[in-house]
Order: sequence, then structure tokens, then C-alpha cells
Amino acid sequence: MQDGYFTLMQQLAPDLAQEIELRALVLERIGALQPVGRRQLAARLNLPEREVRTVATLLKRHGLITLDAAGMCLTPAAENALPMARRFSRELKGLTRLETALAERLWRKVAALRICEDDAGKTNLSLMDTGGSVLVVSQFTLYADARRGNRPSFTGAAAPELAEHLYERFCELAEKDLGPARVGRGVFGAHMRVSLVNHGPFTVLLDTDELGWTSSKG
Repeated sequence: MQDGYFTLMQQLAPDLAQEIELRALVLERIGALQPVGRRQLAARLNLPEREVRTVATLLKRHGLITLDAAGMCLTPAAENALPMARRFSRELKGLTRLETALAERLWRKVAALRICEDDAGKTNLSLMDTGGSVLVVSQFTLYADARRGNRPSFTGAAAPELAEHLYERFCELAEKDLGPARVGRGVFGAHMRVSLVNHGPFTVLLDTDELGWTSSKG
């Protein structure tokens, strides 16, 4: 019934569906960047500033954001509504099943990888065994193809729309198993300065094709 509802909504009121997606996206970005000015947010979203101003005015009118000299911030009401807005937006785009299957496969593998040392110094323990924490940072440049020429190609990386929702879903799964306090997040699409103590280093590349996933599986 739910799938049929969203399909019908997209057919009968595509403009309404797009408006809901836009408002959910603006809320998500404000939540990630707050406090953030309208001009900066428009640049991040690659949207006209006037369009962002219109959406922000509506969100403020409904008590979902505050706006002052420092910029826009989410209200407690918006913080509560944001998870549902994310899920609703994903449903409208038809990404939920795809991202859920892919994110679950990746998270199960990450959580079970035996890459942590035991008392003998051997890598026999998993993240779940040690009670460790994770820092999840999106980085599409890892998918660079440098086989030809000297300029890396990123055409094989997922589209931002899918990649962001996949990233969010992966974080949600991690938080469900580990608890929010043990899951650190980056800001999708942002230029970040990441500081950490890298023990090892120990680098493992997980490819979804090698994990038994192909796009033909839907």
C-alpha cells in the first residue's frame, strides 16, 4: 500500500512531491551545516538563492528553523521531524529498497570484519567484539579511475542523490547497533578537516560487486 501511495502521489501531484523533496533536503542541509546563511546554503545545494529564501521563509513560519545574524538553525521540532523527512524523501525517490539492501550488506561486513587485535596481537576481533567506535566519512575520490591519463575520472562513482542517502542509511544502521555516541559522522559533500590517530595504518577496500551485489539485483 505504501509503495502504491508514493507512486500515485508522483503521478497525480509531481509538483507536490518535488516540493516535499526540496524542503526535506533543505532541512537536512541546515541540520548538517548549522548555523548556515541562505547564500552559503544555496551554493551548497546549487540552487538559486531566491528559491532557498522562499523555502526557508516557509520553514521558519512553521516553526522548523530559526533565523538570526549567525544564520539558520533547526528548532527542536525540526530535529524530531528530520528522520521522518529523510525517510519520506527517500521513498519519493524510490531509493529505499536499493539503499537499504546495499547499506545493510556493507554494514554487516564492516561490523564483522576481524581487523582488531586480540591479546596476542593478532587481528582476530571485530568492531562488535571490541566495543569500538566508527567515524563515517563520505569520500567519492576513493573511487577514482586513474588507469588512463593523469586526470582521475569519477564517472564510476554513485550519483550524489543515491550516494548521500546510502551514506545516511549506513550511519543509521551503525547507530542502531553501536548507539549514536559511538558513531561519528562527517558532512556529506563538504570540505572537511579530519583529525584522528590512525593505528596501523590498516586499510581495507570493500567493493559491493565483490560482496555479491550488482545493480541488476534491484
